Amino acid sequence: MFRIDPNFSPHTFVLPDGGGEQSADRKAPPAASIYPNLADYARVDAQCYISREHKNLEWDRLWTKTWTCAGIASDIPAPGQFFRYDLGAESFIISRGRDGEIHALFNACQHRGRQLVDQDFGTRTQFVCPFHSWAYDLSGKNHRVTDREVFAESTLCGSLDLKAARCEIWAGFVFVSMNPDAPPLMEFLADVPELMAAYKMDGMHVIKDTVLEVACNWKVGLEAFIESYHVHVTHPQALPMLDDVYEQYD
Repeated sequence: MFRIDPNFSPHTFVLPDGGGEQSADRKAPPAASIYPNLADYARVDAQCYISREHKNLEWDRLWTKTWTCAGIASDIPAPGQFFRYDLGAESFIISRGRDGEIHALFNACQHRGRQLVDQDFGTRTQFVCPFHSWAYDLSGKNHRVTDREVFAESTLCGSLDLKAARCEIWAGFVFVSMNPDAPPLMEFLADVPELMAAYKMDGMHVIKDTVLEVACNWKVGLEAFIESYHVHVTHPQALPMLDDVYEQYD
């Protein structure tokens, strides 16, 4: 049984603090005002979904340049706890250090590139490479090169610490970026924190981690989840909770 707020009106949008411009345009400006040439690319070429060339372009121009959500900080509440985050060909260790800070470390030993952790979650006092036992502390600093004396010093002259990615937290979510020139996370999120404030997500607690694998092209799945045009026929039971008339899908 769902109870609908008697004051709910699909014609208006109210910000959590009640301030500022209270309008649907404040929430989602008309598409034409943001994309004046929208008609030029309203039809998307199928190659954008299936071609390797387009996939490579997205990796070079999008995924390696932006912020992505790696997970939630509450999954690693104590020093030594970590979870693994994989993005494309890259893998990261999201680790809470002894100082309580959260670090995003590339999951690759500086010697031969062997991944340091294979688990999704875990607790370590250090990260030890299972190939040659090089060891790193929780912040990624190298503190052991096995049989260091057999190496020419010229081969060990650079930094032996794990490479780090940028890492920032908003509302309990851990965000990672491989781009040193990406804007600060809060600048990147723009209006999102204000629009999501009413949900108080930083006060929520994880009860269960669940992974659902869907056998489909990931872009098709994503597009289905960000529009409500299909709700009236696919999920009619959700109609009391969704405004599919005034919702805008760009």
